[in-house]
Amino acid sequence: MISKLQYKIRSPQNDKEFSDYFKLRWEVLRKPFGETLESIKDECEKDSFHLIAITKDKKILGIGRLHYTDQNSCQIRYMAVDHIYRGNRIGQNILLELIKEGLKNKVEKIFLHAREESLDFYGKNKFRLIKKSHLIFNKIQHYYMEFIF
Repeated sequence: MISKLQYKIRSPQNDKEFSDYFKLRWEVLRKPFGETLESIKDECEKDSFHLIAITKDKKILGIGRLHYTDQNSCQIRYMAVDHIYRGNRIGQNILLELIKEGLKNKVEKIFLHAREESLDFYGKNKFRLIKKSHLIFNKIQHYYMEFIF
């Protein structure tokens, strides 16, 4: 754990920050499985609420995204923290801000599909495991979870 790591949680503000955001998303979530950088984006990018944990020297440590699936529901996706900086509450702080964004817009349901290795993390942050969901790259099992209001 890095002591006194200082960072801010906010939305990316320019093309460079978005580029670094997508690069970290790819490095943590897709590169280990041989996927391309293009594989990390989907059709909801422009309509989503994106967050980064960023240091004063502009290093992005973690990322997350929320998008609305309908008027009453939103999904958290693409949560990732640089492996070097895990254990500094970065993921938890990003998650809390994404949840606040959903609550601010009065959603009735906040959900996500978590990798098996992340079930404890989301469970500790008030998400309830509902069911096994999809498998990506024929390797990574995901589980559908909902936020407990």
